[in-house]
Formats: sequence, C-alpha cells, structure tokens
Amino acid sequence: MVRKFLILPVFFFIASCFPLRAVHAACRDYSTFIKSGGYGIADSFGNVVDGCNLDTAYIPASVVKIVTALSALRILGPAYRFTTEFYLDDKQILYIKGYGDPLLLSEDVRRIVTQLKTQQVGHIKGIFIDNSVYALDGVPPGSSNSSNAYDAPVAATSVNFNSLPVRVDSRRRVLSSEPQTPWLPFMKEVGKGRKPGIHRVNICVGGCRPQTAAARYTSELFLALFKEVGILVSGETGVRSVPTTAQCIFIYKNPRTLEEVVKNMLYYSSNFIANQLFLACGAKRFGYPATWEKSATAIQQVLHEALGGDMSDAAAVVDGAGLSRQNRMSVRSMLKILKVFTPHKLLLRKYRGVLAKTGTLQGVYNYAGYFPDGHPYVIFLNQPENNRASILDRLKTGHLEEGLFSQGQWINKANYN
Repeated sequence: MVRKFLILPVFFFIASCFPLRAVHAACRDYSTFIKSGGYGIADSFGNVVDGCNLDTAYIPASVVKIVTALSALRILGPAYRFTTEFYLDDKQILYIKGYGDPLLLSEDVRRIVTQLKTQQVGHIKGIFIDNSVYALDGVPPGSSNSSNAYDAPVAATSVNFNSLPVRVDSRRRVLSSEPQTPWLPFMKEVGKGRKPGIHRVNICVGGCRPQTAAARYTSELFLALFKEVGILVSGETGVRSVPTTAQCIFIYKNPRTLEEVVKNMLYYSSNFIANQLFLACGAKRFGYPATWEKSATAIQQVLHEALGGDMSDAAAVVDGAGLSRQNRMSVRSMLKILKVFTPHKLLLRKYRGVLAKTGTLQGVYNYAGYFPDGHPYVIFLNQPENNRASILDRLKTGHLEEGLFSQGQWINKANYN
C-alpha cells in the first residue's frame, strides 16, 4: 500500500513536467526556421497535438480573411445576396443606392441596364450615387494608399473592385483592357504617364475621397452602357442621397450567393471583398450606416462565440483583409477558429498539397489551413526570414509519415497553457 502512495505523486510530477519539455523540444526542433513565430497542429476534435509558442499573439496578415469568412457566413448566412437599388424621381433623375456589394461587375451593370431598358426608361436627366449606408473615415485600416489594385478603397456603391482595367498601347493611348468594360474618361486620368502594357489601377491613385471616386467610376460605367443600349443620359452626375419622393423602380439582387463571394475572397485573397464583407457584418449586427468600429465589434463577438470568453482576448481584428498591423492572433486561437470553420474548409484553395490561406506583409509570413485528412494547422512567422514553406513541408511530411492522426494515436504533447 505504501508503494502505491509513493508512485502516485511521482506520476503527477512527470505528467505536469511533460508539456513543458514538449514545447521546448518542439521549438528547438524548428529553431533553424523560427526566430519569432510559432506553429500548431490539432486533431479532428480541436485538441492541439503538436506546436510551439501557441499562445503568443502574432500579426496574422491575410490569414484574418478566414475570420472574416466565418463571421460573414455566421452573421449574413451562406445564401445571403447583396442588393443595389435604383430610384427615379419626377424629374427623371436616376439614383443608385448600393449596400456594399463587393461583386458588382461590368457584366452585372450590363444586366441592370438591359432591365431598365425593358422598363421603358428612355431619357435619364442625371445620375446620382447614394453612399449613405457607409459612414467611413478615410481608407481601410492598414491601407498604404498606393495605386495597386489590392489597395483599392471600399465604398457603399462601387463597381469592378474599385479598380480600373487599363491598357496603354505603343502610341501611349489609354484604352480599356477588358472587352466587357468600355473605355471611360476616368481611365485616361489613371493611365496617364504609365508604361505600355496592361495595368489594374485603383481609383484612389495619388489620393482621393474614396466614396466620391467610387461614385464617379460607377456613374461613368452606367453612362457608357446606357449609351450602348440607346438610353439617353443628360444632366449632372455626383453623390446625393435618394429623395423621399423618388420611386424605387428596380432592385438588383446579385446572383452570387455569399458562399460564392467568400470563395472568391479566399481564393484571390481579395482585400476589397474582405473589407466589404467586414462592413456588411457590422451593419447587419448594429444597423446602417456601416462603420469600422461597428464591424470590429461584430467580428469580436464572433471570435468570443468561437473561442470562448477566456480565449477571445488572444485575438483582435480591426479590418477584414488583414492589412492592419494592429490585428493580433495566437496560434491556439487560430486553430480553434479553423475547427469551427471546418464545414467550410473547401472554400480555401489548395497549395503545396494542402488547403491553405496565406498571410503576407513585410516581415510577416503565415499559413493556416487543413491537411488532406482535415486536421488544421497554423504557421505564424513575424520575422524577416520567410521559412513558412519549409516549415509547412516538414510538418506535412511528418504528418503523413506518422500516419497516426486518423487513428487517434498521437500523444497530446502540446495541450498546455
């Protein structure tokens, strides 16, 4: 009997020390690749089975788009579709009121114009864009205000991702680079001085008021396509709220469901789509007008639901795209999010033999996703050296060689605080 009582304390001593030795071993095994970062792998139940620096908060970069996707699917629903409203007043002035549709493309505008033509709209005496469902200060958090298409600002009413398809020919003429998008005066401005070739330029090159620039782009596209179908347009264009006396003549419901929008956002890592979804979540939870603050609160609520109150402090999201360096996420938190996101995992693209979402900023190199058997993994590197591919390949090889995940035989060596 005495021996049993002696053995029991020794057992608990060994069990309590083992996780500490395991984390040191795991970090040491990857010391060549990880100077400032961590990784983690979980089983199908969400239990962490291997990892290093699980609870340190890192800059997640575009890995945050998985959080944005989860939030949108939970708050808006997979079948949700964005709408744009069209009003006509007694002076035949057209008002276009958008609700943040991230995929209102030239093809959609053509469909809308055709529909308005069938409704006997023959002469429009002005076009005004109503952006009142957004109340935003400046560009998205983390934006570098560059001319790159990935840096395009958001707007309540916008077309073609708020970026202009431009082709500069050998004679320095500025043309449209897309057959579905006609030449617009706006293109001449953003294409001036560019080298011959194809360019995708955001509407705020050189700085601008995003809502005003987006309204100009939208108006010019509608004007050009109205002209193609024989609808005469005269008078002013600009930004103005829909008057109470105007009549709603058409509501365009985007044929793409939210699930399709999310898949596009994740596949192309579109910052524009991500921030439009981010703002839609805030507006749905707290009402219009949409603001960055409302949306950050809505996403934090989803994190609280997914992670639990004790874990949600380990994650902070201020924009939907992951451009902001104020975003923070721990490896353990991201693994829990991936567990909740599992039913939607096929919305991610395949990369290096796994499902993956990349996250890249200067000095930030991350991966998060699922191995072929569905087990989630996370790699967060906040360091100058980009070793994420080497780490992923090593984790994947070890995962396949062990072949023990599916049998539930891996030792839970990293389930520590």
